Amino acid sequence: MFPQFPRARAAFLAALLSVSAQTARAADLFDLPEAPELPEGPVEWGSNWYLRGDVGFQEVRLPALSGAFQALGRQDIISGGLGGGYQFNDWLRADVTIDRSVFRKTRMTGQFWCPTELRGLVDQATGFNVGIYADPNSICSQYSSASLNRTSVLANAYFDIAHVWNFTPYIGAGVGMTYNSGSSSVAYLRNSDSGLWAPNLTLPEGQVPLWIYADGAPFPIQLPFAQTNWNFTQTKSSWQFAWNLMAGVSYDLSRNFKVDVGYRYLNAGKYTGLPAYAANGVYIAPQTRDITSHELRVGFRITTN
Repeated sequence: MFPQFPRARAAFLAALLSVSAQTARAADLFDLPEAPELPEGPVEWGSNWYLRGDVGFQEVRLPALSGAFQALGRQDIISGGLGGGYQFNDWLRADVTIDRSVFRKTRMTGQFWCPTELRGLVDQATGFNVGIYADPNSICSQYSSASLNRTSVLANAYFDIAHVWNFTPYIGAGVGMTYNSGSSSVAYLRNSDSGLWAPNLTLPEGQVPLWIYADGAPFPIQLPFAQTNWNFTQTKSSWQFAWNLMAGVSYDLSRNFKVDVGYRYLNAGKYTGLPAYAANGVYIAPQTRDITSHELRVGFRITTN
């Protein structure tokens, strides 16, 4: 009844195929990107961050801190530090650390006459005060002390060379600042009771200002009749540029805990010591030198991944 229907249906199918082909060519022309794949699980933020702690045994080259410690040379000192860092990939990481070492030394550097009790002497013939008597056996021991405290803040980068059987050898370097604080002190302690000697030798009114023995002979050493205090402390502090070189190896005890053993050379900057007098009274000018150390360090790293 409708002889033209088969022809119309064929024309319609031909037109539909033509439109589909043109659409495919347009998609190829614009090269539309594929939709990104969704991650299989939740992404953990900060999974490459780590905390670290270290204890070091270091041989430090110290300046002459005071007259009593002129030839300190190399000293063995314990140091310790904490820090935090980030593992960028399998071979590169970086961290910021703060560590501290403390040097203190005290020794007896002499003994001196140090009177504490003053008594007026009376001439038996006239009844007048003729001088001041103090026990010639009153002796003090002089103790000299010196210290140098170093606090270093360093930014470090490390190259992890390989990872074999849970061992990771590495090399590293860092720069930063160091706060060096030194002090020297002298204290006079009474031999009788180890108390600090700082007496008031001011004369009572009307007494004659003359040091004599009980038999009338003068003292060979005389002190001013006033408040007497030979004890003193002096300090010196400065910020200095610092740098270090490192090499070592870490071992994975677990996925999140590593033990680290390494060597570090640290240059903590220049430090100028304190002026002082030696035990023989010779003036010693302050010296300036670099504070350097060779350190064997043992530490740990805790990661969050």
